[in-house]
Amino acid sequence: MKIVIFAHSFPPIIGGGQTYQYYLAKFLSDFGHQVKVVTGTIPADYENKSFPYEGFEVVSLEGFKEVSKLKIALDSFIEKAYQAIAPFDPDIVYTQGFSPCLIYSLIQASLSAKHVFTYHSTPIPEDKKIVGIFKECQESLLVDTHSMNEVDGIWLAAS
Repeated sequence: MKIVIFAHSFPPIIGGGQTYQYYLAKFLSDFGHQVKVVTGTIPADYENKSFPYEGFEVVSLEGFKEVSKLKIALDSFIEKAYQAIAPFDPDIVYTQGFSPCLIYSLIQASLSAKHVFTYHSTPIPEDKKIVGIFKECQESLLVDTHSMNEVDGIWLAAS
């Protein structure tokens, strides 16, 4: 199976989401899947840190971090994302986080891949806070808590 992991940052940047994505890529490739990670560029202060990318490909896209934090327009990034993903012809695209999910949803119709999405954060439905890093646009992203269900401690949008 061909799998794309689409997330704005990846090791050597270290955090919970980045660690999860690294091991996901590693173990999927260890099980014989073709894995391509499409992520943002490595900041200068991380360039000298090596990380073992064995068994999977990592492609860095300029501007991914900035578009993920809504500092640059989506339309300036969508074509880059499509060009990085489409030639691989993935069966599955896994997105981690709100912005990568939004970006991928804008190109998904042009691809035949299934989409898997996770959001590694702690939503607070009672306060209608689900994407805390977007303070300036949080009001426009309010979630109707009546359309969410908690399953094993995870909040899911009801469909």
